[in-house]
Amino acid sequence: YYSSNIYRQNIDKWIEIVLEKSVQELSLDFSDGDPVVPQPTLRNPQYVLPHCFYEQGMCIRVLHINSCGLGLCNFVNFIQLTSLALTRVRLSWAAMENIAHNCPFLETLSLVECYRIFKVEITLRTLGLRKLIVRHCQSLSLGIELWLPRLQYFEYAGKMVPFDMRGMDDLEVVVLDYRLDTRYSYNSEDIKSLFNPF
Repeated sequence: YYSSNIYRQNIDKWIEIVLEKSVQELSLDFSDGDPVVPQPTLRNPQYVLPHCFYEQGMCIRVLHINSCGLGLCNFVNFIQLTSLALTRVRLSWAAMENIAHNCPFLETLSLVECYRIFKVEITLRTLGLRKLIVRHCQSLSLGIELWLPRLQYFEYAGKMVPFDMRGMDDLEVVVLDYRLDTRYSYNSEDIKSLFNPF
C-alpha cells in the first residue's frame, strides 16, 4: 500500500464496490504483512476509512480492520455485525461507545495492539457479547470495566491493569497473559487483587 492520493482514491472505490455487493465478511489489512514483528504506532495512518464505509455497512457480519484510521467511526448502520476485530488502530472511548451502542448483535470483539485507548469500558448489559479479547493495548492505563452478563470467554494479554467486572454469570473461560513487572512480588496483595473479579 502506498500513501499517494491516487492509491487512496482507488482503495476508496474498491471498498465502495465491495459494499455495494452486500458482502457479509470484510477484511481490511494495511499492515506490512508480518504477523510476528510488532508494527509501529500509527500516529498518522496512511489510510483512513472513507465515509462510504460507514454509510453502507448494513450487510457486514464479520469485520477485520488492521493498521488504518477509523475516520468518522460511526457504526450506526452495522446492525448485522456479529464479529469485529480491530488491530493496530487508534481507538478512543467515544469509538468504543459507538460500537457498543450501535451493534446490538455483536458477539465477538477483539482489540489487538490498539492505542490511545486508556480504558476498555463496556457496561451495556443488553449487549450480547460472548467473546472479548484484549491484547497488548499499550496505553490501557485505567484498566478494564465490564458488565456483560452473556460473556463466556475473556482473554487479556499485556501489562497489569485493574479489572472491574460485574454480572459475569455466564463466564466460562478466562485467559490472562501478564508481563509481570519486577516491582511486584508473586505474593503481593496487589497481584492478588487483580484476580478478585474472577
